[in-house]
Amino acid sequence: MTRPAAISQADYDRAVSACQKAGVERARIRLDLAHQTIDIFLGENRDDATPKSANPWDEELADAPHQ
Repeated sequence: MTRPAAISQADYDRAVSACQKAGVERARIRLDLAHQTIDIFLGENRDDATPKSANPWDEELADAPHQ
């Protein structure tokens, strides 16, 4: 049995180059080394544009009146 090919720097460079040639302004490239896959996410979701609060108290304190 042969070993599966590893993802190389050239594979990543080809993915970046393809996005640039397609005129995509925003893309996220995820390399999954365990499964040997490259996922390219184009654009940006509105929900992902604003970071979520990690601590629920941050929202409570933001809504509280300032003294």
